[in-house]
Amino acid sequence: MKHLGGASKVDDFVGFGSNFQGTTLNGLATLAEALGLQGLLTGLGCGACTDYLPGSAFLAELNDGPVAVPGPTYTTIVTRYDTVVTPYTSGLLAPAPNVTNIVLQDKCGPDFAGHLGLAIDPNVAQLVLNRLDPEGSKPFRCRPFTTLGI
Repeated sequence: MKHLGGASKVDDFVGFGSNFQGTTLNGLATLAEALGLQGLLTGLGCGACTDYLPGSAFLAELNDGPVAVPGPTYTTIVTRYDTVVTPYTSGLLAPAPNVTNIVLQDKCGPDFAGHLGLAIDPNVAQLVLNRLDPEGSKPFRCRPFTTLGI
């Protein structure tokens, strides 16, 4: 939203499992670098994966100045059990008046969703709906949830 006038077209950004600071891909990227196999991720069919590694040109441009620009509100939802965006804190935005960071387990301790599980988690769905429709929001009700680490 900070490029090409996007902030003027968006009222609310709600992201879950986002990656703003880079990921080690649960150590896979670190291992590939240590073995001199940085091209391994691209070779495995994940061309964009290298854009999400710490220090990439893509992330350097994204983080040149604040990610959250004035105008839209930003809500990020992360899970402590994320094994794709590692560390999970890479999905948190710098504090700002228009930023809300949510660690899922702070809202619902018995929620064990991993990265992929965020997309089907009823707790995440409720948080997203409440953020996008504050007038119609419902009290948050924590539901135990697991996707067995996905």
